[in-house]
Amino acid sequence: MTIDLSNSVDLTPPYSTSPLLDELDCVAHGFFGAQGGVSSGLYSSLNCGHSSLDDSASVRENRQRVAACFGLEEANLYSLKQAHTNQVVQIDLASEAQFDTTADGMVCNVPGPGLGALGADCAPVLFVDPVNKVIGAAHSGWKGALSGINEAVVASMQQLGARVENIHAAIGPAMQQQYYEVKPDFYAHFKNTSPIDSSIYFSERENRLYFDTPAYIRARLLEAGIQNIDQSQQDTYVQHEQYFSYRRSCAAGENDYGRQVAVITLL
Repeated sequence: MTIDLSNSVDLTPPYSTSPLLDELDCVAHGFFGAQGGVSSGLYSSLNCGHSSLDDSASVRENRQRVAACFGLEEANLYSLKQAHTNQVVQIDLASEAQFDTTADGMVCNVPGPGLGALGADCAPVLFVDPVNKVIGAAHSGWKGALSGINEAVVASMQQLGARVENIHAAIGPAMQQQYYEVKPDFYAHFKNTSPIDSSIYFSERENRLYFDTPAYIRARLLEAGIQNIDQSQQDTYVQHEQYFSYRRSCAAGENDYGRQVAVITLL
């Protein structure tokens, strides 16, 4: 596929940042959405997910635009074959592309690589220990959060020299509780398996249950000893123009969906 950029005035896609991480001069980061790319149709327009059915050349161009925001080559923007696991991989300058590596977390302690967590309702979580210069990124939906993906990233960061008391964590845009409807067996599963009391992260409205994934992630991070936490209130499900959403695509009967990316890199 040939990508026509003749009408592109600005190739820099828009992204948001965490006020907490903005205070740190050792990292650059960003939470990207659906805008600023070249994909079309269901993937319009900044789809960064190689696992989607989108044209691979469009995905590469989108990833190049994201990487360029941080002065990176596309080959140095890493993302994983995410599967709602609690598995973490270490990235360095010798790492190869990770698209076929099944894991949901990455850690790094050298400048150069960009860690990219994909999402489409699940929360991306970015981590940094600014004292020991260690970063991490997690794809954290309810299943990953429940099985401990964020704690696994923290533990892997510690193996690289990070200290829990120094770690800052930013929970990015995700599907918020208002529309995140779940079934009673979902509630029972959490009640029976969560290491913390999960009941307060459920609400009931018109005899339907709703779960607050970002708040649950925050609670688990606090339980792990992380005190410096920032939590986005951006809602991937209701903000149609700004974000891709798996649940919104399912509700519309679509056969696939785009993925946005959150990135962090050491300077």
